[in-house]
Amino acid sequence: MQQFGKTKHAKRRTERVEIRLTEQERIDLGEHALEAGAEVSDYIRSKIFGTAPRKHARATGERAELIKSLGELGKIGSNLNQIARALNREIIPDKWKIEDALKEIDNLGHYIRSALHGH
Repeated sequence: MQQFGKTKHAKRRTERVEIRLTEQERIDLGEHALEAGAEVSDYIRSKIFGTAPRKHARATGERAELIKSLGELGKIGSNLNQIARALNREIIPDKWKIEDALKEIDNLGHYIRSALHGH
């Protein structure tokens, strides 16, 4: 008896394991899984059990660039968060760091908008 493309004997994954990562580690993990063409959970299982990750359809062209841009946006967000924390602690970073971060965000925003609109 098949249900949703699986046999009745297929093993369902019902157990969960939680780990804590830094924001950068999470970004890196997502990028490694993307490079392997796998979902993050399949990528982690492949590393733990020494098997090949289950391949998923690889994003091509514009979608791959958007995915990459989202990773870069996450890194920029992390930098801005660090700047905001420093400002809240009254440790004022160099003005150019803030200006550079804002320029990066603006440039990435333009890139994403143009990619979404096919320009």
